[in-house]
Amino acid sequence: MGTWSAPQTREAANQLAEILSEKVPVKLAPGIFYHLVGDDTLFDMFDDAAEVDPESDARGLVIYKLFDWNVLLPEHAMKYPNEDGAHKMISDIIDEHLPNIGADDMLLKISKMTNEEQIKEAITFSCDFSNEQLETMIISPSPLPGSSMVELSTGQKFHVDGVWGMVTPLTEDIIERYEARLPSEMPRPI
Repeated sequence: MGTWSAPQTREAANQLAEILSEKVPVKLAPGIFYHLVGDDTLFDMFDDAAEVDPESDARGLVIYKLFDWNVLLPEHAMKYPNEDGAHKMISDIIDEHLPNIGADDMLLKISKMTNEEQIKEAITFSCDFSNEQLETMIISPSPLPGSSMVELSTGQKFHVDGVWGMVTPLTEDIIERYEARLPSEMPRPI
């Protein structure tokens, strides 16, 4: 099914901000977010998280998906355009919640890309790079906890999703939004 709902209006962004102001148990998340942030990937993450701890907070998972849509995708990539101001409102929601995703967050508990070898495997699986390129790549933290940014010696940059290992090329129009969210005190490279 893919994606069936996204917060592309100011009203939806306001509803989402209100819901995200308090803990949302992951066992209730599908019903709460179905009409606001409806996406197969996100709902699979809700299921994975509920198996670990059904009372855990789903907000980090929702921010993960919003980050994917709002930061990693160019605005014109969405099937329907955002209402004026909605993209900025979602961006503000992401910026408010990203710093709150800590080590005990469910997003990190279900992350699968937890070491350099797994990140290299994800890159190798997704992209056709030489061993030399893989050996010289720099792996840095991503603004999204549990994920990584990879830079090749050619200057190409990629986001490696920490949960699924999906690799997204960071084009110039995405890099500015992406790097603007890197905390200044974050060590780079790792």
